[in-house]
Amino acid sequence: MFEFWKNTLLTFVHKVMLLIAVYRMMYLTVPRDDISQYRLHELLGEGAFGKVVNCTKNGHTFAMKIQDKEDNEFLEEEVEVLRTINGHETCVKMVSTFEDATRHYIVFEKLDKSVYEMMLKDVLTDKDIISIARQTLNALVFLNSKNLIHGDIKPENILFVNAGDPRIKLIDFGVATFDDSTDKTNTISTTPYRCPESLFNLIWSFGADIWSLGCLICEMKTGQLFFESGEHCEECPNDDDKQRHLSLIEKACGPFTKQMVRKCAKYFKEDGRCDSSFMSKKSMRILKDQMLIHEVFLDDAEATSLVKKMLTIDPHRRISASGAIRHKYFSLNK
Repeated sequence: MFEFWKNTLLTFVHKVMLLIAVYRMMYLTVPRDDISQYRLHELLGEGAFGKVVNCTKNGHTFAMKIQDKEDNEFLEEEVEVLRTINGHETCVKMVSTFEDATRHYIVFEKLDKSVYEMMLKDVLTDKDIISIARQTLNALVFLNSKNLIHGDIKPENILFVNAGDPRIKLIDFGVATFDDSTDKTNTISTTPYRCPESLFNLIWSFGADIWSLGCLICEMKTGQLFFESGEHCEECPNDDDKQRHLSLIEKACGPFTKQMVRKCAKYFKEDGRCDSSFMSKKSMRILKDQMLIHEVFLDDAEATSLVKKMLTIDPHRRISASGAIRHKYFSLNK
């Protein structure tokens, strides 16, 4: 008799729990995020794939990226990338993502000023540069472990967590891609930070981010773009700007590989060195003023050594993020 009532009670409890679960599924829904729940404030930034605004919800402040669906072919991959990094300590955290009929919205944690804003305001100290470079490399090591390439390392895309806090995070994963992606010849990086392999429309990999960071370290030291390249890309060719960019790189970093020379033979002489016939007088003046890497860092031999390894023309010989973080430059400046 006891066993009968025990089984009856267990069956009853099971049915009640099942009914509660069905009720929740049918009548209780998790509130969906949508644009009506946010108050939009000032514009924080604007680019080719949308704008970023300051916004608030329930007394909390966020940054919201707003994109027209038809204008961003990389939208789905960006969300996948953000879910993959999942708010790692070195990368901006995605709080929410949703859409309406015409636009897609991504809500991020609110961070502080960018390295670019800090450079406009103050001259960065060597200690600042070392901290930013070290943390950015840590972020790249993490991204590499997830098979990811950021694709747009520049001072605007490195933000401090809070005012007075030396911690930084990478933002803007709009052109980030997985290394095993089938589309690896599209143009990446803002022009002055663009690696040689991308300039020649060759396949690029993790070394693209290392090249960009090498350019950025030089820029943080001098307060000026290391390569004053002008604007050019495959979609908007400009022979003067491209020839200038190639010549600036050759002067600072050495000759290009034979594969690169063959890819864009019109910019090179028969000996494989850059031709100057496309260059304007302005570009010639900029080339004359181009600094060499050791001139940027003067008597800092370790900084010169590291950046030379980061700005190695051949991507197969360029130092990796994990190799760079172990460089003596960082061990001497802990």
